[in-house]
Amino acid sequence: MKSIYLIIIAAALTTCFSTPNQSQDIPDSYLNMDWKKVATQMPANWYGSEEAKLVAENILLSQKDIGGWAKNKPFHHLFSESEKENFLKGKAEIGAMFDNDATITELRFLAKVHSHFKDSRYQQAFEKGLNYIFISQYENGGWPQFFPVREGEGVAYSGHITYNDNAMVNIMVFLDEIATGDEAYTSLKIKSDIKAKAQIAFDKGVQCILNTQIIIEDQPTVWCAQHDATTLAPAKARKYELESFSGAESAGITLLLMDIDDPSEEIIAAVHGAVNWFKNHKIEGIRVDTEIDQDGKKDKIIVEDKNAAPMWARFYDLETAKPFFCDRDGIKKSALAEIGYERRNGYRWYINSPAKVLEQYPEWDKKTSQMAQLEPVNSGVYKWADHPVEVGELRESRKILEGESPHFEYLEIHATTQFPGAKPSTAHANEDIEECIIVKEGLMEVTIEGRSAILGPAGVVLLMPQQMHSLKNVGDSNLTYYVMRYRSKKKMKLERGQTSGGSLMLNADSLTFRQSARGGGRAYFDRSTAMCERFEMHVTQLNRKGPSHRPHAHEESEIILVLSGATEMTIDGKEYKGTAGDFYFMDAQLHHGVRNATDEPCSYFAFKWK
Repeated sequence: MKSIYLIIIAAALTTCFSTPNQSQDIPDSYLNMDWKKVATQMPANWYGSEEAKLVAENILLSQKDIGGWAKNKPFHHLFSESEKENFLKGKAEIGAMFDNDATITELRFLAKVHSHFKDSRYQQAFEKGLNYIFISQYENGGWPQFFPVREGEGVAYSGHITYNDNAMVNIMVFLDEIATGDEAYTSLKIKSDIKAKAQIAFDKGVQCILNTQIIIEDQPTVWCAQHDATTLAPAKARKYELESFSGAESAGITLLLMDIDDPSEEIIAAVHGAVNWFKNHKIEGIRVDTEIDQDGKKDKIIVEDKNAAPMWARFYDLETAKPFFCDRDGIKKSALAEIGYERRNGYRWYINSPAKVLEQYPEWDKKTSQMAQLEPVNSGVYKWADHPVEVGELRESRKILEGESPHFEYLEIHATTQFPGAKPSTAHANEDIEECIIVKEGLMEVTIEGRSAILGPAGVVLLMPQQMHSLKNVGDSNLTYYVMRYRSKKKMKLERGQTSGGSLMLNADSLTFRQSARGGGRAYFDRSTAMCERFEMHVTQLNRKGPSHRPHAHEESEIILVLSGATEMTIDGKEYKGTAGDFYFMDAQLHHGVRNATDEPCSYFAFKWK
């Protein structure tokens, strides 16, 4: 009967959820897909379809009065009249939650359909759901599985701080996207105060994670799947989910901490502690397999295999740190074979998610170690003549500055000279570094992902991360160019960089020179990139002695690169002088002003970012 019911529902939905002009674009099988996949992983144009609008009506109908949603509901299926009535009657009942991706999945779906239809009801439901996240957070920074919390002895665990199935991690990833202005939510025009509120909630969540990390002999280890909302101690959930070191949930928590920009010493220590625990508790030499038992049913077994990939147990005893397994009686067993068939095959007792932590850890460790050694870049002037020259085969280089800034966790500028006949730079891509390259003298052939251009003096390359590129001297004289390399403190957003124009190759003579009362200038670009919410670059020419404009301050950090003439700069009350090849660096919010020091023309690049 159940299979027939599903066939009838699928047939009805196929009729109701399709239109002739979309039948070729929409996968026929989506009605049989998991709701989360339909909500977040369909082709982008599907969320602008009539089918998506019908699903959105289900989402609006099923949202609880408090703002959240129940879990494990096939919201993409057609609701019967009785189901609609039940959703309406249950709006005020307890049932909104975060388990199994509930609420977060529905919010992501609403954002997707709103980007196409701009229906105000979608925005209102989204804002209501986001507020549900805010009001359900405990003062200590944690979130329960259910809010309001379910009542009753057997379900009291729904009020624990819940890491189980990555519930809290999913909430925090979502809040980070809101706080940092992820493009997925652009159409919703989320206000700055709400973004700030999301950041505060995220930061409180991080502190909760740090406060609940299990400490053994003064060393941070991992986490339990649940922690008591009052004492923060490890807590049990269902009868077979006892207090423990959790191999599964701790992996998601650690990856979240590793993804935090500019991590504190406490976060870094927490990650090191968790990684050491994962290394010390991995299980090798066995794997999980299935066999057919005497009743003809599939049964999970453990098989010795020296070539098996490492795995971890779901739960480790808090006293012995050894894996344990449980039936619904809550009695710990030391082997999977010792528990009954139902729990042995109805639960995932071994996991491999910590392997991803160990895979990403070396690069994270290298990155954080470099950050710890970097000093802030000082505001002031960096003189061309002061930089030591390193000589190589038909080339030389100068390191100009290196450090961190308010917006960049890593910022480095150097100059390279390729003599005639020098080998081109080896084609390569930067994994998580963006570059801005400026030609000082000579002719440069730039190749990016197979596209080439020849740039002369004042030519500029804006290079997105993960783009294969090479630079070559194609002139009869020296080629000298500056390279600014930087990594944002915020999460790199490759899609933002590509949708804003991708990598650029600009020749100065291709840009319009616009005259002004003081001289004139060329605008190169003003856009977002993978590393910057805004990156603006222009050249200014001043024909006579005097300032370009009044001294001022702004939220962006800024660099002035002098191209010609003599300049003077005031930065935070201090006076500096610079000529061709010199850099001025101004930290964000510092009062500054540049001026022509003589009656001969001067020119300079100005670029700022945030």
